[in-house]
Amino acid sequence: PLPQEADSFKARLLRGLTTILSSNLLITIFTYNALYASTTTLLSFHRAELVGKRNLSVEANTSFLATINMISSFAVLCMQVSGGGAKISTTLGVRGTLALMPLVRLVCVIALFVWKIWLKKPVGLWIFIVLDESTRIINLSVAKPVRESLWRGLSNEARYEAKPLVDTVANRWGGGSAAFL
Repeated sequence: PLPQEADSFKARLLRGLTTILSSNLLITIFTYNALYASTTTLLSFHRAELVGKRNLSVEANTSFLATINMISSFAVLCMQVSGGGAKISTTLGVRGTLALMPLVRLVCVIALFVWKIWLKKPVGLWIFIVLDESTRIINLSVAKPVRESLWRGLSNEARYEAKPLVDTVANRWGGGSAAFL
């Protein structure tokens, strides 16, 4: 191919897909990101439903969610600045830290299920927010830095070709597929 064709969008996309499909690590990272994006999207729909039941104005609900987001972001910052996230990931190791997010998400979903089905109580907004935001804080301060470190073991070519696809396609596909449910 001509040098211009080798650097076209289509050629880079095909090289990226080939790189991902030829590596178990990249397939695992792609799947992990897609599943995380799917569950996050599903939970965000439930959050929106619970916030909508507050019977307040759109502005009040938006302000409420912005405040929750700011508090969570501050908690992530505190975890990172204090070294808490690094201490957790050092203690658990790479595999333990990577397993942490699915386990935390699973425990939160089971807690919501038990609350609603077993205790026969409606899941309140605050219970949902505490569980969902704790998952977000752990993801951003502990699990995501470890996931990003997995790219260090790959060649520069693999990172250049595969990372944009994994970051974009896995997250968009995961979130988009969950939106159809």
